[in-house]
Amino acid sequence: MATKRSEVVTFEGLSASLDKAFAVAGKRHGAEFEAGTLALNWEIFGRRIKSLDQPGASRLEVANTVISSMKLKGVQPAVIGFDKWILVGFWDPRIRDIEGIRTGPQR
Repeated sequence: MATKRSEVVTFEGLSASLDKAFAVAGKRHGAEFEAGTLALNWEIFGRRIKSLDQPGASRLEVANTVISSMKLKGVQPAVIGFDKWILVGFWDPRIRDIEGIRTGPQR
């Protein structure tokens, strides 16, 4: 039986990759983000979007651009809103429990 080799990603490598992906998304969609990446329990990654200047661009398109820029597989785009506070990024749907919210079948 073939085994799958694990890869280790350093925090610095992940941070640099996120910086590059958000820069690409910002340039492509005319988006401006707050500095710093939110990482919630290593399951949700994103940045607060300050403005989106390109006509017709959506926050979901920005999140998809971040994913494609990082060449991520198996993650989903995320757009989370709290009043006027909007987070764009991605989350891994393979994580079954995020802060007590069950995302899979209930037992």
